[in-house]
Amino acid sequence: MSKTGCSFVTPVATYGREFDLLKRDGGQLFLGARPADGDMGREDKRPTALGAALVKAKS
Repeated sequence: MSKTGCSFVTPVATYGREFDLLKRDGGQLFLGARPADGDMGREDKRPTALGAALVKAKS
């Protein structure tokens, strides 16, 4: 995925890092809500709101 990207993640070659927002609350992990254009490769594009909590897949 780093080389080719996917529907919502840009390839690393496009920009070498993303500026994200994270929150851990008990057993939940929240990531920043991605902007509509999906571009988080600049500090000014860092999310200002959190998305839904991630759910850990059972193995």
